[in-house]
Amino acid sequence: MCLTGNGTRIEAAGANVTATSLLSIAPGSSLVSISIVVLNGKLAQVRGIEAVGVSRVNIDNTVVRNTGAAGIFLQGPGIDVFDSQITVAKCDVSDSLSIAGIHLKNAAQAICIENICARNPTGILLEGVSRSTIANNECLENSSTGLSLSGNSTVSNVFNNLLSGNPVAISLGVSTVRNTLASNEIRSANTGIALSGTVHTLYDNIFPTAVTTPVQTASSNHHIITTSTGFTTSGQNYFYPPTVPNDHSSTIIAGKANTNVTTAATTFSQIQSEYNAARAANPANTTVLRLTAPVISGDATLTLSSNTSVLISGRVHLAPGVTGFASTNATFVGTGTLSAWGID
Repeated sequence: MCLTGNGTRIEAAGANVTATSLLSIAPGSSLVSISIVVLNGKLAQVRGIEAVGVSRVNIDNTVVRNTGAAGIFLQGPGIDVFDSQITVAKCDVSDSLSIAGIHLKNAAQAICIENICARNPTGILLEGVSRSTIANNECLENSSTGLSLSGNSTVSNVFNNLLSGNPVAISLGVSTVRNTLASNEIRSANTGIALSGTVHTLYDNIFPTAVTTPVQTASSNHHIITTSTGFTTSGQNYFYPPTVPNDHSSTIIAGKANTNVTTAATTFSQIQSEYNAARAANPANTTVLRLTAPVISGDATLTLSSNTSVLISGRVHLAPGVTGFASTNATFVGTGTLSAWGID
């Protein structure tokens, strides 16, 4: 079934309506699409759109305002039921009084993209979802949290979202497992990311000075990699490698001092010797290898150990059959994050 409203407005008759939603998709439904509808709950205790136990449901280009319950509530057939394909895209869901603007629950492979969620308790709430994508959304001035993963949400990707004016920008609950947060821009918040659960990966999220606490951790052994903004954390696998745009001197790996090796050597063989000597002299440190020659001959593979960052200012010309870099059974090695250099 496809409902295309072309801007049709549906409003609650008043604050005391007995219906639970303005639009309801029958439980267990599949292959349903709703688009270009404007819904106004007028602060009645209703959801804008609700669906329980559904699959292959798509909501897009829809506006939901002033609901007493969640603006959009979609519950899938279960966290381990694949191909449920619940999608919410390009919707504006704001001013809900309870729970969240968008609330997705018990679904696998859900997609939540390019939505605006403002002035709700939580902008986007994902409860018990797996292998889902949450990207390019704007969560603004929600009273509790901008974007939240709760329940046993697992192996989902949260990236390129803009969060501003939420007390907590992103929250990962105690039972969440192995989710990835990457390249989210958190413009202002008391807490940028409230990190709980098990073995999450944070990559290059942006925290300006308007974020009081960039990452607040309630559990350990998460993977935190950042190239734009460094911060203090403990009990985590933290890596803040310097890059050409951000050649900093701050702590790269928590608990380790930095050893700086700056060399104008013009061959990888020479560079390898200098690098090996620095590693032998300070084996417990993080090594920062800065290669300043405008042209470097890749006459041999440059083999890197754990806890190493490499910055290249010029170009590398590899000899035929030679691999540029190698690192075997190593951790915390930064080369691919660099810019303004070339290998040919």
